[in-house]
Amino acid sequence: MKPNLSELPFGRQSVAIALSIILCLTCVAFPPAARALDVVPNQKVVLKARKPLGVQLHRFNFLSLFGRVADGTTETVVETDAEKHWLKLSLPENPDGWIVEGYVANVLPIEGGGNGGGGNGGDGTIPILSDEASV
Repeated sequence: MKPNLSELPFGRQSVAIALSIILCLTCVAFPPAARALDVVPNQKVVLKARKPLGVQLHRFNFLSLFGRVADGTTETVVETDAEKHWLKLSLPENPDGWIVEGYVANVLPIEGGGNGGGGNGGDGTIPILSDEASV
C-alpha cells in the first residue's frame, strides 16, 4: 500500500525547507578550500575592483580601511601573510597598503629578476581614492 502524503503531519514544503537547512549547515561545516595565490615579493599583480569605488586598501593585514586603489591598477607585491590571503603592495608616493587576495585579477610573471615600481603603466603614479567613512 502506497502512503498518502496528504495524511502526513508535514508536506513537501517542510521537506524542502529541511533539505535547504541541511545543505546550508553542510556548507558552513565544510567550506570549500580557500584559494591561496601563487605570488612572491617583487611580483606584480593586476587588481580588479568589485565596485566602482575601487579596491579596498588597508593599513594592516586585517580590516583597517584607509583608501582605495583604482580598478585595473598593476602594483608590486612587497609581502604576504602566511596564507597569502593578504598582499602588501608598494604604492608610489603613498603609504604601502594591504589588499585581500580576492581583488587580484591576474598575477604577472617576474621579468628579468626585478619589477621596479608599480603604477598604472603611465607616469608611475597610482590614484588612491580616500574612503575613511566606508568599509
